[in-house]
Amino acid sequence: MSMTSKKQLSLLQVWSRTYLISLLIGIMVIGFIAVQWTEYITQQNRIQSIQHIMERMAEEVVTSNGEFIPTDEIYEVLRSNQRDLEFKNPVKAHIKAADHRVVFPPPPGFDPPPGGGPREEVLPRDMEGGFPNPRGQPRDEGGPDGPSGMPLLPKEMRDGLLPESSTYVKEKGEMGRSIFMFSAPILFEDKIIGAIYVSIPSEVVTNVKVDYGMLYALLTGGAVLGWFVIYMLTRRLVKPIKEVADAAEQLMRGNYDVTFKSNSKEQEVAQLIATFQDMSSRLKQLESLRTLLLAGVTHELKTPVASISGLLQAVQDKVVDGAESEEFIQLSLKEAQRMHHMVEDLLDFNGFATGALRITNEQIELNAFTREVVHQWQIAQEEHQKLDIQVQSVRDTIQIEGDSGRIQQILINLLNNSLHAGASRGALQISLYDYSSSHVGIDVTDQGKGVPEEEQPFIFERFYRGGVKKHKVRGLGLGLPYSLMLAQAQRGQLFLRESSERGSTFTLTLVKITS
Repeated sequence: MSMTSKKQLSLLQVWSRTYLISLLIGIMVIGFIAVQWTEYITQQNRIQSIQHIMERMAEEVVTSNGEFIPTDEIYEVLRSNQRDLEFKNPVKAHIKAADHRVVFPPPPGFDPPPGGGPREEVLPRDMEGGFPNPRGQPRDEGGPDGPSGMPLLPKEMRDGLLPESSTYVKEKGEMGRSIFMFSAPILFEDKIIGAIYVSIPSEVVTNVKVDYGMLYALLTGGAVLGWFVIYMLTRRLVKPIKEVADAAEQLMRGNYDVTFKSNSKEQEVAQLIATFQDMSSRLKQLESLRTLLLAGVTHELKTPVASISGLLQAVQDKVVDGAESEEFIQLSLKEAQRMHHMVEDLLDFNGFATGALRITNEQIELNAFTREVVHQWQIAQEEHQKLDIQVQSVRDTIQIEGDSGRIQQILINLLNNSLHAGASRGALQISLYDYSSSHVGIDVTDQGKGVPEEEQPFIFERFYRGGVKKHKVRGLGLGLPYSLMLAQAQRGQLFLRESSERGSTFTLTLVKITS
């Protein structure tokens, strides 16, 4: 067995490693998607929670008669809700009334005492949405970020618009930092009397705390369990394949008696094992036939060669002379012709099996053709071997398509087979009839001893010779296999129709020409 210079890994190692890498990549992708999705869902829940708190704050900054609560109480509302918002820094908020008053935050310099503070201040209209700088000059919005040190003014507030529902936007705040601006309408008797705005740094919203311990544990457990399952399944699948590989190595060493311990339930693997077992049995049979062929050919050729050598040696040494010498020469010629026929059989069979011989189709009148073949065969037989052959046909004319030379070979092989089967003690019958709508049947029936039942499955195997023929009839066991190949090449068939102690019937089918 040839081996590559590079050490090869076992199928179990290759598949397990490949599946494990694929599993880990899949788990990493799933884990990444799960983390991103979890963070997204948590962030959305966080935003919804802030919006709910905004709606609650919008309810708390107005009194029961629709007035805004004092500034110091607004500070208390912000402080109480700051805990729910989980902010470390004070909440930056704006409150704007429907009449464009900035209710909150108060102007710079307002510092509510712990016990309370001044009431709300109403800013002049030229300072709506903003605050004067410390020097008392007109306010400087400083772009969208508002005045330095002050909370971001939302776009709705700068545009003088009030939100109709709780919403949020993401904008650029101070120092280029992203800020979420949440807004909620302040309602009194289903009318919008103002709005509250809260600016929150984006990291407070986006940097959510998620416990990934359970997720990592599930992914790790899934990876370990997946690898274990893959390893066990791969091991189970590789086991019968390894047995087949070991069996193939045994076949290479000439051991055809291979057995398999695995009883796989997988259809493909079971089919592989069954096919390999059939192949090993077939190879064993072919090896046996090869041995028998070698022994048979050696024996069949050795016998006539020895006979020819002995006969000619006797003639050369003047052991015989005259008429007896002539008889010895005739016997030598007959043995030489027999050797020639055996060699021709081998050449024809091998040539046909390899596709070297071709079939020519021609139109043949089967009745006359069959009688001519029988007549020629009878002339070639010795007097004591001549048979009473009857040819019967269902019609006066039967037209077929085929190669006349090859059909003649098949019929002669069947006649010789009947003769060797001991049919000389009775008549031999050939029946011509319509086998089907497309084929004609030719039955060759003898009154010989028949083919033993245990030998019938093998009579069309090449080089097979039955128990009786092996000892009484000289030959190579190629007659019936060669005839079967010739019949199939002409779109016909040859088979043993029936056999018993009273005789056998072989059926040959050929393509019929219909008018």
